[in-house]
Amino acid sequence: MPPSLDGLLAWSRLFRNARTFSNYLGKLKLGCELVGCDFDVFSHASLSRAKKGILKAQAPPRDRMYLRLPVVDRIVRLAIEQEDHEEAMIYLLSYVFLLRVRNEALPVVVGAEGAAGVPLAAGAHSCVSVVGDELVLRLASRKNMQRGSVLRAGCWCAGGGANKRCCPTHVLGPGLVRLGAIAPCAHLKGALVMKKLRQRLSALELESADLYRLQDFRRGHARDLQESGATLPQILKTGQWRTPAVLAYIDPAQLEADMVTKAHIVEMHADESRSDED
Repeated sequence: MPPSLDGLLAWSRLFRNARTFSNYLGKLKLGCELVGCDFDVFSHASLSRAKKGILKAQAPPRDRMYLRLPVVDRIVRLAIEQEDHEEAMIYLLSYVFLLRVRNEALPVVVGAEGAAGVPLAAGAHSCVSVVGDELVLRLASRKNMQRGSVLRAGCWCAGGGANKRCCPTHVLGPGLVRLGAIAPCAHLKGALVMKKLRQRLSALELESADLYRLQDFRRGHARDLQESGATLPQILKTGQWRTPAVLAYIDPAQLEADMVTKAHIVEMHADESRSDED
């Protein structure tokens, strides 16, 4: 420390995303500040050109894709028919709790019934337990909640159809228990789970099946919440997002339309109140 300009430029060739490279540079610069090193190198014009070069080489962003409840229902049933029960439960767990599959769903530990109040075991990142008529998931930490969080999901059976077949209380909870292991999915690899997900979506003849990613479970549930009439604060709370981040998971156009509609309703009521006062 400090890093050389040539070293930083060589390092830049490892990145496929300009924003990620910029974030890493920022962390490295902070490290230099903390140890009292000179950090003038980070202001060099060559690094700005390197960022622009990465940006030009980036693949165009894919269209937003959503794994919504009807599709989740179908791929869960297909995985069960293929006797791939672990991945069936991973699909459902990821959708129900809007999880990041690789670091939140795959390492999940199945806790004893009613054990949600027990602290997480050392080294455990996520633990799911059946508590009464709820499924409770505890996370040691999340991207925006470093002190951990607790998520709860109740019975969906009243909705019938796909809601009933994907019910957290009566399907997901018992399904995880039947896997018969404390950490039943920890052996699964994210890349293989995504590959098999795409194969199942292709078997179901879903358009652009090979473009779906594991994050689309999280995105799909957020979209379902939006279409069901959930407010933005409700969606933020369910997915535990900060406001700017959620925009990557919902339909901004629909959100804008909802906001405009609500604004006009508020304005209309305000006009009515003023008329009453007059």
